[in-house]
Amino acid sequence: MKTIKTKAELNTTVPAQTANTGFTQVPNAIILCFDLTTDEKALYLLLLKNFNDTYGYSFPSWEYIKTVLKRGDGKVSSTLTGLEDKGLIIRKKSEGKRNRYLLCPLANVPCIALSEATYYFKKQAKEQADGIEIWSVIEEVIKSEKYRTFKKDYNSGTVNEYLRYLQQQVELKKRVKIKLQELPEKTTRPLPF
Repeated sequence: MKTIKTKAELNTTVPAQTANTGFTQVPNAIILCFDLTTDEKALYLLLLKNFNDTYGYSFPSWEYIKTVLKRGDGKVSSTLTGLEDKGLIIRKKSEGKRNRYLLCPLANVPCIALSEATYYFKKQAKEQADGIEIWSVIEEVIKSEKYRTFKKDYNSGTVNEYLRYLQQQVELKKRVKIKLQELPEKTTRPLPF
């Protein structure tokens, strides 16, 4: 079986008679977010794929969502609620019409900000203490009650507070001091789509 050598090749390998042409760019922050379930990532991707730039929202039908995701009413409903609770979407119900799904800016989503801060910390740790395994400490932190508190009480200073907590935990458990620069309170950059 032939395989592709670059991602760009994928564009040339789609069958000519394909009805679903094109590609959907998904921010890596969504794909790599620790707090999103596989179903939440898949549903977010589907909403992003169906996003209408003219109207400013996505409006796939309930049946379409269930069919594409191969999930029942209960699972689709709970997954949408999860995306809403995490601040990724706003669901607008319309009487007699399809629901509208508005996508929220990722810069204001606590689970995205904390996941990205975790990857930033991991990168800094690798540069400063290569060879020291810190992933076990990070996993322990992101499964902790303290991490849930960071998400629940999220504000403009939370990311730096969280980074200091990670720093303390690694120092305590691995006896390694990771030096970090404080991140500016607003660290947003445009996404490439």
